[in-house]
Amino acid sequence: MAVAQVESGFNPWAVSPKGAAGLWQFMPETARRYGLEVHPKHDERFLPLKSAQAAARYLRDLQAQFGDWLLALAAYNAGEGRVQSLIDRTGIRDFWTMARRRLLPRETIEYVPKVLQAMRRPARERTP
Repeated sequence: MAVAQVESGFNPWAVSPKGAAGLWQFMPETARRYGLEVHPKHDERFLPLKSAQAAARYLRDLQAQFGDWLLALAAYNAGEGRVQSLIDRTGIRDFWTMARRRLLPRETIEYVPKVLQAMRRPARERTP
């Protein structure tokens, strides 16, 4: 839930300038990869339950790929290709080291702590 809060502020109709959409801010390609239909007249990224299930699978797969929840969150934000490329190039497998060295985009460096902070808030404080 913390990811959806940070991604969209729990707005199921959120659309980013880069084309991410819905509560979980799926890019079209990633949405399709996780079984969501993305068409002008029918976009399942805007369906809360279906997109939440896809986001859970995506996060599970990212955690399995990177073996670390912080890197999984970074990859959710920046893209798994970008994080994997960084690991392959530098050998660094620690989010905080990547952040300190400014190897990730600024948005991602700020994103992971925001999600962690949202996770620490009691549930009653999470709703907008």
